[in-house]
Amino acid sequence: MAEILLFLKDQRADMAFLLESHLAQEKQDRLASAYPQITALHNCPCAASTGISVLVLNTALAETVQMEQADDDGRVLGVSCKTEGLATCVKEWCPDIILGDFNKVEQPIDRNPPRPESSTVVASLQQAIPPEIYLDGWRKKNPDTLAFTYWSNNELFSASRIDRIYATRPVFQNSIEWEMTPPPSFTDHGAICMNYTPAGVVDVGKPRATLNPQVLKDGPVRKEILAYLENNLEAALEGVNMTEGGTPTFTREPADHQEALESFLSGLTTVGLRAQKAMFARRDAKIRKARYRIRRVDLRPRNKRWAERARVAHAELRELEKQKTKDTSYYLRAEYARAGLVQSKSFWKRGRSQATAHAITGLYSRSGKVRRSKRKMLQIARAFYEDLYTATPTVEEAQDELLKRISPGDFSRTDGPVSLDEVLCVLKNWDTHKAPGPDGAPYELFKEFALEDSSGRTLAEVLAASL
Repeated sequence: MAEILLFLKDQRADMAFLLESHLAQEKQDRLASAYPQITALHNCPCAASTGISVLVLNTALAETVQMEQADDDGRVLGVSCKTEGLATCVKEWCPDIILGDFNKVEQPIDRNPPRPESSTVVASLQQAIPPEIYLDGWRKKNPDTLAFTYWSNNELFSASRIDRIYATRPVFQNSIEWEMTPPPSFTDHGAICMNYTPAGVVDVGKPRATLNPQVLKDGPVRKEILAYLENNLEAALEGVNMTEGGTPTFTREPADHQEALESFLSGLTTVGLRAQKAMFARRDAKIRKARYRIRRVDLRPRNKRWAERARVAHAELRELEKQKTKDTSYYLRAEYARAGLVQSKSFWKRGRSQATAHAITGLYSRSGKVRRSKRKMLQIARAFYEDLYTATPTVEEAQDELLKRISPGDFSRTDGPVSLDEVLCVLKNWDTHKAPGPDGAPYELFKEFALEDSSGRTLAEVLAASL
């Protein structure tokens, strides 16, 4: 199990499906004891069964995962998880993603040596997984690529791509990084991986290094960056057209545009980091040289000549160290806003990344029911803030300490009533992703409907009624 978890960590997986897992009750108990942070759903009826297991490594995602379908033979397992703010209820359970070891392929290209599958087998497979509904994601991304997930131990050591992930078109359009990995040490099958982001959510991608400003001031580096832009920008914008009004139109799949942009930015970062590394190497060499000179000077008897040399060497070293400290504050600074990384818990709880805002369609009341009307949502918001601000009483000592820090000039400007313009100014500049609220951002309530309230109330009246 340790090997499996290490592999999944390297893949940055939130959820993993393991086939033929043999997760008998004894193994289940050991797993729960050794790794309490991992949630495991399984379909292993008996100790000798093959079974399917689902490992949920993301603790926030685990709160919404539940089993939907399971057979008695350990061959079928279906789970659901909530990736949006509100649950969608359907009469029948219809999976968005189907995956597994199918033992059969649909095209000759998926076998080596290539050979067609039985027409009866292909027809049965397509009847179960209709191609007009489900797309073979990896093959769709790699239409002509020869790659395989399993190698038979026969005379030809024949290979096949029998492990696949099928996704509905909406899911496929919001999925990136369809990858096929070689078989890990604990299995004889390769792994299929994909990164899915719910519709309407902006995935800002992998961590990106922030270049030191000094690098961008260097003439040769700037020329190298400009050369990279000239050679690669056109390819990154392939399929993006601008209308006469300045609105972009896209002719490729959204995920394709995103992957092209990711590749372009990754290459641009590499150019800058290479120059940055060389610049820092030169600076570190100067630091070592300055320290060496100081050691040499300290071995000499102090007189006016050597004292001046020591003073110069120390001043040079101090300046270099100061610059190094400043550089470190910029070096490789990056923000994570991607599912599966630092922001993953918030991502799955809200059904969106913190890099984008979205319209609020409903809020959960204290009873757990979804309220969609504007009036009900305002009531929920009001109750939330009343509880929030009355639960923590003001500490008078802390309040006095705060007042001491306000200058007389600032204090004189705050002794009057707050105007509507001031309220609007505060709301306009509100950081919608850090303030607390029932949906994570209070201003979104006003931004979506309060400013255009159908009852004809002004913003000030809405504020007074809701908060």
